[in-house]
Amino acid sequence: MPGENHIDGLFREIYEELGGNINDPVLIQVDKFVSKNNKFSYTTYFAPVDNEFLPFLNDEHIGYAWLPLANAPNPLHPGIYRTLKNPSVMEKIKRSESS
Repeated sequence: MPGENHIDGLFREIYEELGGNINDPVLIQVDKFVSKNNKFSYTTYFAPVDNEFLPFLNDEHIGYAWLPLANAPNPLHPGIYRTLKNPSVMEKIKRSESS
């Protein structure tokens, strides 16, 4: 949204797409994409949760599943596919899971 910083956008997206908030999330920035003309960017975060929960999905989604990263669905959104194939991203995620 115009004038919205990426953290505010993240929490807005969580609320819109999951139907609520994640309480006190640990946010780990794992990737940032910026278009060649610098007019578009998005930041990808990893937010581990202690317990699985039932999201209230909006009309952008048809379902969800709790899966290990190694079992991600195919096809996967191209942006998240590239992110998960990036070795430095996976290292950040693994380090966060072990701490």
